Amino acid sequence: MAFDSTDRAKLNWLVRKVQDLEQILLGIQQVERYELMWLDDFRTEIAHNTSVTQGVVETVHKLADKLQQVIDQGSDPVELQALVDQLKTNDGLIADAIAANTPADPTAAPPPEPAPA
Repeated sequence: MAFDSTDRAKLNWLVRKVQDLEQILLGIQQVERYELMWLDDFRTEIAHNTSVTQGVVETVHKLADKLQQVIDQGSDPVELQALVDQLKTNDGLIADAIAANTPADPTAAPPPEPAPA
């Protein structure tokens, strides 16, 4: 059976449609690759944030344990003051770390002035 001009036209139309579909598929694959890269970046950031958060939680637990030990030992004022000083130091370090890793919000009001110590 031979192809006539109508058959060839239909075949050419079909070939163009397949080529169009291939281009659409390539576009979808590019979007997928971009989304996967974004997702990997997001996972990395979550892992980092989780690690930082766990470090903060561990520090708070250690300080609470130390404070409980001081209380159990009869509340030495010098040791209590040392713990208070350590808490203030850690508080400042945590606040600085959060501020350094938090993007500025241009619509946010300026932070309040710290209370005098």
